[in-house]
Amino acid sequence: MQTITFLKLSDLLPSEEHDADKSLILASQILRQRTWNNPILVEEQFNVVMDGHHRLAAAKLLGLELVPVVLVNYTQVSLGSFRPEYIVSEYDIISRARAGNLYPYKTTRHMLNFEPPVCNCDIGQLKKGLSFFNHIDWVWEFSMGVKSRQRRSRYRVEATA
Repeated sequence: MQTITFLKLSDLLPSEEHDADKSLILASQILRQRTWNNPILVEEQFNVVMDGHHRLAAAKLLGLELVPVVLVNYTQVSLGSFRPEYIVSEYDIISRARAGNLYPYKTTRHMLNFEPPVCNCDIGQLKKGLSFFNHIDWVWEFSMGVKSRQRRSRYRVEATA
């Protein structure tokens, strides 16, 4: 059985880019629920993110210090690509992540050979020592999942850049 570990955001290496709008929407959902539900899938030797780039970006937006992760190695996943023009390998993914040469959004596909654990972590416990809303630098507002600067928006995300 896989266990959940908590790692610092600064220790994680992304391997591909993400959709910023999706990350903002996810940050909004996490903030509303005040709960982190799905751990990020991380390669155990170099801390390369295998799955969870939007969650990683959302954590950065929310100013979290720690995130729940499941550490795995490549014997525990099947590797593929969503993009036929890319042939990906464990070596290439790790090398590119370590060099900061990220794959385009939705290139790599890591399929687990096990059911990942679910976590229901209070985001306040993942936060830096500051009070949750005391460090706000900017505000994104959402109206039905679409970015909006109108005051009557339905959802509001407060996060640091």
